[in-house]
Amino acid sequence: MSDEDYLDETDTTAPDGEDYSEPHGFATLGDLRLVYALERSEEKKAAKLLEQATRIIALSAPRHLDAEDAEPGILSDIACAMVARVFVQEHAMDIPDGATSATTSVDGFSQSYGFSQPIGGLRLLPRELKLLGVGKQRAHHVLL
Repeated sequence: MSDEDYLDETDTTAPDGEDYSEPHGFATLGDLRLVYALERSEEKKAAKLLEQATRIIALSAPRHLDAEDAEPGILSDIACAMVARVFVQEHAMDIPDGATSATTSVDGFSQSYGFSQPIGGLRLLPRELKLLGVGKQRAHHVLL
């Protein structure tokens, strides 16, 4: 199989012959390939990260299935975005893992980074939590 065939977004078979069309949680590696140029050497890690992202979403947003019912595909979109951020961060040159902002000065030789959390890795952004319904108020009544 040539690299061009392999990079076809509809292809679900890896060079090792394994079929990656099966979901790894809420998303497949094929879904991830549509939003991130996944390298062959990253596939096993990506599959594991998709499984971890699924668990993080399910535990962080107990009503995640309501979000999926309202907007089919949102769980796959969020899981893929979480995993893609991990790979983008890994490929970023000279930026520490987990950094969300960087400042560099030339003459003063200063360099600073801002962190949203102490380490990088899988995380849900506030807007993703909002899409999943976390923090939404609900009205209830109790019969006395």
